Amino acid sequence: MKKLLKNNKKEIFFGVLLVVELLCIFIFNLTRLKCQADYDSSCGMAQIIEIWKQKTLAIKDWSYQTTVGWDVPIMFAIPLYAITKNVYFSIGFVNNLFVIGFVALFFDILKQAKVSMGYRFATMTILFAPYTLGQLGYTPMLFTGTASYALKVMVTLLMIDLMMRCEAGKKFRNMLIPLIFLCIFSIMTGISSGVYMFACGIVPIAAYVVLNAICRGDLKLLLTKKSIFVLIGTACFGAGMVISKVLNYTNSADSMTFIPAGKFATNIIKCFGGIYELFGVVSGGISPKVMSDYGIMALFAGAITSFILYIVIYYSVRLIKKQEKRPIVCMLLCVFVVNQLILLITDTNYASESFEFRYHIVTMIPSMLLIGVFLQDIKQRVNVLVISTICIVLFAGASFISFMNFRTYFETTQTGRVDNLMPIAEAAKKYDVNLIVDLALEGEAIYDGRILRLCDSDVNVTVYTDYNVGMGWGASSKYFENGRHTGKTMVMVPENSVDSVPSYIMSRMQLVEQMKGYNLYIVEKNIFDSISAFQNTWTKKSIDFPYSANFQVDGEINNRGELCVKPEGGTPLIGAPMTKNDGNYKVTLKYRQRGKNNEPNVKLGEFHITAADGRVLRSVDIMSGQRTAVIPEFHFEDGIEEVHYEVIANQNTRLRIASIQADYIEENK
Repeated sequence: MKKLLKNNKKEIFFGVLLVVELLCIFIFNLTRLKCQADYDSSCGMAQIIEIWKQKTLAIKDWSYQTTVGWDVPIMFAIPLYAITKNVYFSIGFVNNLFVIGFVALFFDILKQAKVSMGYRFATMTILFAPYTLGQLGYTPMLFTGTASYALKVMVTLLMIDLMMRCEAGKKFRNMLIPLIFLCIFSIMTGISSGVYMFACGIVPIAAYVVLNAICRGDLKLLLTKKSIFVLIGTACFGAGMVISKVLNYTNSADSMTFIPAGKFATNIIKCFGGIYELFGVVSGGISPKVMSDYGIMALFAGAITSFILYIVIYYSVRLIKKQEKRPIVCMLLCVFVVNQLILLITDTNYASESFEFRYHIVTMIPSMLLIGVFLQDIKQRVNVLVISTICIVLFAGASFISFMNFRTYFETTQTGRVDNLMPIAEAAKKYDVNLIVDLALEGEAIYDGRILRLCDSDVNVTVYTDYNVGMGWGASSKYFENGRHTGKTMVMVPENSVDSVPSYIMSRMQLVEQMKGYNLYIVEKNIFDSISAFQNTWTKKSIDFPYSANFQVDGEINNRGELCVKPEGGTPLIGAPMTKNDGNYKVTLKYRQRGKNNEPNVKLGEFHITAADGRVLRSVDIMSGQRTAVIPEFHFEDGIEEVHYEVIANQNTRLRIASIQADYIEENK
């Protein structure tokens, strides 16, 4: 036993630490995701709930974030969610499968690179250490929550694994499983993230294959299995991007731009600073004292990060001096260089004061493989004390970071917003309401509204950042249109924002509960609307009010939500622009005339549907003694791409405009 311990110190120490790290991740995924749900991860969780509700991946009326969200592990949780109806367990279970996938890929790649077991374990302890925990941090992006980057990184790792198997002369049947996963993941990533992740995941390996042939002076090397696998990956990405176009999806990569010349130097500094931010060395928040627990953790993280970058530089120099030819090293350097070039020359910063550091995940995870290669190399070149010191620092750093941040992770997720907000969802059930409108007039209320969606899948939640502005960005936009829910509605308003709600909204709501910092109101008829468009799905009707989004009104809106036309008449209402939609529609203006004994059949004005250039396409008179003015049929004619409503009023009409309703009749044949 003593001899076994003496000869296998690295394997035992790093192996035990690796098991502890994996157990922490597994347990967290299976027990704490409900409490970890945050602004971003709640969107992914809500998305798979909506996918199951609609029974299709191409869900209707969903406002996506920077990507379509198909290239994340949670998509594989849908079958399990269909069985268990527990979104947290389903996602956690699938996350753990992906963690096992990372273990398998790292183990196999390092094994083929002839790295010993002890150094394989050492490399993986660095991989699974929880460096940063925020919703965009290292661990939630890879192993917990919605693990948004896990599948993206695996595309690159699978390509590297296939290349290594080719170098080892493995038969095709031994490459079939990673090839199948590569095809599936590449298609999903092509659909969701498009050309950006293709450039980050496939192009570096393609660059390696081409440069390898050029440097060896043998273009026949382009006609090998390695090139075939690159072409397969490219074809799968291409298929995904075609599917994305067919489904009319968009992602942030479509609008990516090069960094302006004036910001290039600054971007270089921010880019490399972002690597240290990813690993928790520096932070955009409050910096800890150097000798505090978190200060020491930052020092260890800095040492590990600097060690990885040193290894990259070390092998880059050896490659330039033609002292390094191993495929694993060349591939990993290509991954690092290509990804860094992309981040250096493109403007990827949109939500961070410093740098979108999570983008470095695609670079740094494959680069960690160089740790095992480097340790195996220097074992033969340096004395025992040097290699032992490096291993001790790596072990101590990974251990301390794991202890500190896993403890923090579990402590801060003992309770979460889902449980805290559950009474609001229960109140909706109590009052027999299946739609909650969150009038989130301040930041925390937006956060709560997004989390509230997870409390009860039978209660729909729509977040409004103003009384007529619905918030998408990872949420359903179905109920932004008033016509899709005309019944009883619950409205939650932050207690400190009640005075900001317009009187014509507040006057029609009845206060029923006060809890969790919110006033809860019931309104018998839905009075909210933030979309103006001709509808041909779901309820097949759209309803607009004078206070709907982007309506231009000239006059006051009374406590009934009606627009009071001024005595001088004119154009009291111009509707929001509405883009072309197929079908025929009946359009009804609802109004009333204030006062009694009004003379009947007097023309009060006109109701128009008008083209963008001002041409009146349909018109109907607004008559006294009636409550509606109906345009019996409207459809978009050739050459008309956009229209809007318009009301022209005569003088002294005492007209009150209530709403405009468009009913879908049939497809325009």
